[in-house]
Amino acid sequence: MRIPMTVPWLTAAMLLAGCGASSGPSSGDLLAGAHASLGHNDAATAREWLVSAESTLDNASQRKEYELLMAEVDLRTGQADLALPAMTRLLAWDPGDPRVHEIAGKAGLMLGEFADAREHFSTALTAYARDEDVNRAADLMALAQGFEEYARGRHAAAEDAWAGISDQQLRLGVLAASAETIPHAGPIEGTLVRTHQSKR
Repeated sequence: MRIPMTVPWLTAAMLLAGCGASSGPSSGDLLAGAHASLGHNDAATAREWLVSAESTLDNASQRKEYELLMAEVDLRTGQADLALPAMTRLLAWDPGDPRVHEIAGKAGLMLGEFADAREHFSTALTAYARDEDVNRAADLMALAQGFEEYARGRHAAAEDAWAGISDQQLRLGVLAASAETIPHAGPIEGTLVRTHQSKR
């Protein structure tokens, strides 16, 4: 089993915790490595952790976490279509999990399914408890609503929706991208989705 060790502090922590080569890391350790890599915006290393974890998953909870993390990796590498099968399984398995709805909404945004994305973000918004998660879901819902309005040719309504985004970096990035494109016909979705992904 290959263990990616591009995050030095994580390598040291795993070795100190007894996860060295003699016993091999547990599936929980490998999933934690993937999560940490995503936290550092390193989707390639996260994918390596997940590939290593796949054959070690011990239970349904770990399988679910694996699927969620792999879908997030797919989204961050611009492969939303690869995330769809996992989203279908996860939505059937746990339709009330806000994380599943958030990732499904992000896939919808990237694939141009703005109404579906908005519905998923709305579900996540009502299910999340922590303020940070609620605010992120509300921002993503406003982003999807703006895209939906933009796709209908209602540019002023799109800008109004995007102006309601609370995260300043995301809001300014979206509005700046729309200012460059709204006077001209043409898609802006890729620019805006990349703007949001760089924020996370």
